[in-house]
Amino acid sequence: MEPSVESDRSRFKFEGLLGAPLTQINNLNQQAPSFLPYNPTIVEVGAYDGTGTVSLAHAYRYGRIFAFEPNPRAFDVLAQRLEGQAHVTAVPVAIGPSNGTATLHIPSGTDDVSASLLQHGGRAANGSSDTRPVRVPVVVLDDWCGQQGLTRVHFLRLDAGGIEMRILQSSPRILSTALVVVSKTYLGRSNAAVISFPLLKQYLEREGFELLSHWYEEGAQGEATFVRRILYDSIFR
Repeated sequence: MEPSVESDRSRFKFEGLLGAPLTQINNLNQQAPSFLPYNPTIVEVGAYDGTGTVSLAHAYRYGRIFAFEPNPRAFDVLAQRLEGQAHVTAVPVAIGPSNGTATLHIPSGTDDVSASLLQHGGRAANGSSDTRPVRVPVVVLDDWCGQQGLTRVHFLRLDAGGIEMRILQSSPRILSTALVVVSKTYLGRSNAAVISFPLLKQYLEREGFELLSHWYEEGAQGEATFVRRILYDSIFR
């Protein structure tokens, strides 16, 4: 791992091989096209209001994109933004480690982007103690893809409130087909149930990935890009 360096233009830190100074950490997909076919199948877990989904739709006009968002209010905005994007499908369910229903904890006020299936000690995954519970359907990604006849997903993008690693562990078949994984990362201790970045990194390395880039805020959150090792080695080693 390359040593962490702090951006001159922001408070964020970086580790990995590819990166440029950032003023915010959000939807870090810029390296993915170098490792993907022109017509990839993409799954975005936690699409929220579709800001990142629209960027994906423009970048991969010949691909297929499935954007999952269980927060009803956010999903309505997502669906509106994706009107006319025939290659993008918005799915109003949560991706999780088991099938059924679960409680989505939505922070009160305007910060419902931090909604999560996790709640620990009366607090949501982002540390907020003021949440609004909503019952939502939950599916395992492997099972959903099997029902849809999807045999592989080239690009996985995960923003799931701290259960990103559990989602991957519960769907080994689809993970084994992925070329790029972009995941939200967690470095603080606001919620003991959240999977920390070091554990996520160790897991993906065991599954055949290498860390390409990780922008993060010390003790808080970040976003990391992992690439299938055979592709990583063909370029960087």
